[in-house]
Amino acid sequence: MIQAERTSIIRIILATILIIAIPILLGLIGIKSRIPPTLKKTFYISEPKDAFRVWYDSGLKGMILFCLDKRFRMTPLSQEAIEEAYLTGYSRELSNDNFLFLAINLGMIRKIYHVVPYNRWNEVYDVLSKMPRVLKREGLFRLTEDGVPIIVITEGQLPELKEPLLVYINEEVRDDYSTGLVDRITKGNSALILRRGH
Repeated sequence: MIQAERTSIIRIILATILIIAIPILLGLIGIKSRIPPTLKKTFYISEPKDAFRVWYDSGLKGMILFCLDKRFRMTPLSQEAIEEAYLTGYSRELSNDNFLFLAINLGMIRKIYHVVPYNRWNEVYDVLSKMPRVLKREGLFRLTEDGVPIIVITEGQLPELKEPLLVYINEEVRDDYSTGLVDRITKGNSALILRRGH
């Protein structure tokens, strides 16, 4: 009887240790699987799709992206195109409308904040309010693409993050955003900043 009680106590202790250890280990593995940029770098690209190549060549994984663009570019790609890009860093199907979809599917991006300028919020609000896949909560919109959360916010709703970031800026809409927005987004974090145009 005493032996059975000891065995039962040991099992309870081991189960408790596992319950505590498994989430900690999974968190560490998740953090270690992220490959961030090492410092703040800015690249100028000629087309939105060029962002994918910069991210691929940088070896990025599991990053948060802040997207400053007047429209969201999320056209799906075929499985063959995704596999081609995984192996070579390029796909013949890569375009300005699907580079984010491809980056998500290759694990480069784990969350997207699409930052809408104040002067375009009403227009975006009207469009997103009518979309069935989009949830509206606490003044922002949320949807997912292949399990990656996409959060649509205004400049005044920027989250405070303490990790390296990606920032994509379509310079066609530069004047719509307030001055210093990129500095407010990165706020001391290392970042890879891609600017289209200039």
